[in-house]
Amino acid sequence: ALGVWLYLLPLRLLSDAASDARIIAPGSRSATVLTLLTVVAVVTVTIHLLLALARGGWFWCFCSPIKNVTTFVSRVRAGSFLNDADQNVREFIGKMQLRHHFWLGVRGFAGAFAWLVVPSALLAAANRTEPVPVLVSIVGGLCLVPVLAWLPFLQARFASQNRFRALFELGKVRRLVSRAPVAWLLAVLIISVLALPLYLFKIVAPPRDALWLITPVFIVSIYPAKVLAGWAYHRAVSQPHRASWPVRWGCRLTVTALLAVYVLLL
Repeated sequence: ALGVWLYLLPLRLLSDAASDARIIAPGSRSATVLTLLTVVAVVTVTIHLLLALARGGWFWCFCSPIKNVTTFVSRVRAGSFLNDADQNVREFIGKMQLRHHFWLGVRGFAGAFAWLVVPSALLAAANRTEPVPVLVSIVGGLCLVPVLAWLPFLQARFASQNRFRALFELGKVRRLVSRAPVAWLLAVLIISVLALPLYLFKIVAPPRDALWLITPVFIVSIYPAKVLAGWAYHRAVSQPHRASWPVRWGCRLTVTALLAVYVLLL
């Protein structure tokens, strides 16, 4: 991905320059030269990227175009390229388990939505300063605190067991948390901290042509949080006994205070 991105970046800059030249001086020599240069660069870079991927797609494959060509020619002459490529692509796609993970994600989203929809709707009720909407919003915030505390473990349990009902087995998850309260506290802390940058885009909306930046920010922030939640769930499952009473309640009070501040920021 990094190799492809690095080679596409100069193509974007060159394409923008050619577009600007056609707008500023249509039909001029500079516009014609830049347009022709862009076409040649696109064809050349495309062939280079395809050969780099055909060689294996390692990062250094993108830095040795001549070796990519010689390797491709030798494999084609040997008659093994098409069979190897077909087998490697099928194996790669098979290991991704696209259907399994997509269906797992859809059901995980549905379960999280079921937990979050009511307290989130109540929290959003304070669009006026009248007493009733404010009171409803406070109730929604209070309801959201325990939901945010247990939902990461519920999702981790669902992903582990692949049972939709596991998303609502709160009693079993609470018993698991009592076995690894420190790991649970750390997971909730990191999840909350990494989610906060996403709300900056609600405060100040980025320009329309920069909206695509939200997607990598979301992935970079949510992926380690999910991995950490899975690690905490694994520790809870592998622990045979509950932690001591002071540790359990100290972590619970800390998580409650942390999420109360988090909901207040929301």
